[in-house]
Amino acid sequence: MKQYLAIAIAFFTLSACSLPQRGENQPIESWNNKVSATISTQEVTSNQGLVVFYRPANIDGPAVNVYINGDYQTSLLENGFSAIALCADQNFFSSSLSTNQKGGNRTQGVKFISPSKQITYIKVKQVRKGIPVFEFVKPEVATTELAGLQMQAQTLSRVKQQDCSTTDYALLATQVNSNIAFPLNKHGYSDLSAAGQQDIQQFAQTIKSLNQQAVSRVVVNGYTDPEGSEAYNQKLSEKRATTVSNALKQEGVNLPVVVVGYGEKALVVDSCAADFPNNKVARNECNLPNRRVEVVVYGQE
Repeated sequence: MKQYLAIAIAFFTLSACSLPQRGENQPIESWNNKVSATISTQEVTSNQGLVVFYRPANIDGPAVNVYINGDYQTSLLENGFSAIALCADQNFFSSSLSTNQKGGNRTQGVKFISPSKQITYIKVKQVRKGIPVFEFVKPEVATTELAGLQMQAQTLSRVKQQDCSTTDYALLATQVNSNIAFPLNKHGYSDLSAAGQQDIQQFAQTIKSLNQQAVSRVVVNGYTDPEGSEAYNQKLSEKRATTVSNALKQEGVNLPVVVVGYGEKALVVDSCAADFPNNKVARNECNLPNRRVEVVVYGQE
């Protein structure tokens, strides 16, 4: 299915490189790394979602190369963003710093859901020991951080077109931050913080606002950091996902729910133990993005 990049900009390829009238001491050509653009889902189809990658000014270093499902998407500079329409499902994102010494990282990364007709914001949060770290950002935060940023224009995306499912795709998705929702090593409904309960209640109301006949299932995925044994983390992820599932049901979500625990197998940041072997506090801070519960609603619009 043809992908549409919903960016309101005309004559993109002509604006990037130009041959203006020049004086004696002016360069032969000029190249714009970025261009002004607005982000919109107007041309995104119902079985696609728009994903926006961005890099704020406080991330130093060379360009951050972004790959989607193993294909090159962009090279993010400071205060730059890149947007692309993808199938409304789980997509694999990886990154590495731009270098001429070796090929880019296309295999070590993280999976994110890009829901139907919605914008998923992914920020380069930091560069830890030469490795860029992605962070899922809520829309209300991302739109503020994106103010003043410009679209990357110095390279072309190589992401392959995909045939997106027209009968079963992600309608909605959210992440419940386990660091906020659950105390350390806790997993029960009575352990849920007020902030965690509020997140779940709000998402439950959003689910109930959908046409219930259009929903095929709700999937709740639990994840942990790698601290502790693999067996313990597997059970903890399952228990936390089950708790979120039960909380949704208590809020009136009467749909088939599938609970999956991934334990420590899908880390957002996988270098914390190596980076902070003797600093438990710093290691715990590093692992914050790994502790999460993801809720995805599948169906057909």
